[in-house]
Amino acid sequence: MEGRNRKGLRVTQGRRPPGRAERSIPICPEKTPVTFPFDPEYIGQRLRELAPYSQNIIAVIQDDESIWSLLFEDEVIALAEWADEPARLVLSADIGKAPAGRVAEVHAAALSYNTLWRESGGARIGMGGEEGDLLLIRDLDSQSVQSSEFAGILEQFADVAQWWESYVTSEEAGLPALVPGMAQLVARA
Repeated sequence: MEGRNRKGLRVTQGRRPPGRAERSIPICPEKTPVTFPFDPEYIGQRLRELAPYSQNIIAVIQDDESIWSLLFEDEVIALAEWADEPARLVLSADIGKAPAGRVAEVHAAALSYNTLWRESGGARIGMGGEEGDLLLIRDLDSQSVQSSEFAGILEQFADVAQWWESYVTSEEAGLPALVPGMAQLVARA
């Protein structure tokens, strides 16, 4: 079916114009400006969309209108919390408390890790709770949440949390076997 558009140009609907080759237009969501409301409702929608397609995310539980618990296959539980000013999604995971004989070593390693914010995507370790447990924390901006890599970012966060938990809670001094990607971070610490 042929017709003319608003500019008076000939257009064809439902088929390719004669003599024109079919071409594909690459779609790059990271570079295409898209307007979407970056708010708790959007975060919840993204998390619900990802869970069925992720091999490592077992469950997403909405605890509050702006807080979600993420359960991973390796038994890591991460908390995803909406934060304002600036708008962001904050991931956190309890990585345990160091045994009494290793507190100084573990805290020194955690402080060194905090200096590697570029390599870790901004992840950091802090102390939280009454018992002095350590928390792995990472902020995600709207681009990270919208990205096609969002599931991978969440899974990598869980892997790093699992590694840190095994290191923090170990009775033995020294570093345990490294998970992929941690070798470079620890070597620089």
